[in-house]
Amino acid sequence: MSGYKRKGFHEVMQVDEEWMIMNLEDYTVTTVNEVGNFCWEQLADEQTTEAIVSKVSKQYHVKEQVAAEDVGFFLLKLQECGLIEDVS
Repeated sequence: MSGYKRKGFHEVMQVDEEWMIMNLEDYTVTTVNEVGNFCWEQLADEQTTEAIVSKVSKQYHVKEQVAAEDVGFFLLKLQECGLIEDVS
């Protein structure tokens, strides 16, 4: 079971229907949609992939299999951007 949490220093700013996550260590900006922001908010505390998938599935009324694919991809991208760390 993989566990993740936010890493480093960051700021979040909403612009219209998108959220910009600014990594203050690497001076990068990652833009996410509403579901991405929902996942980002969950990562304020350590979360397992399965817990985030369950919350996304319930919040947005999607099948867990669909949520699992999307959340898995999203977490991978956040790791590549240096915004989260694996704490498992």
